[in-house]
Amino acid sequence: MPDYVDVLPDPGRPLSQVFTYRIPEGLRGVIRAGAQVLAPFGKREVVGVVVGLREEAEPGRGKLKEIESVFEDVP
Repeated sequence: MPDYVDVLPDPGRPLSQVFTYRIPEGLRGVIRAGAQVLAPFGKREVVGVVVGLREEAEPGRGKLKEIESVFEDVP
């Protein structure tokens, strides 16, 4: 079961960079590609779209922030 997700924050905005977040224990198995999630982004929280799932984070990323919640669990 994946432990991390790649999220595109604020879809439709000019920022096109994907960010990796940790999936909290209670949301593992619920989050799917295409789901809308609430994720911390700087000092605020944003709605983002899950664009990928992964078993491991990229090396050297340090401590990753966790997804706050899922708005829809099926794309």
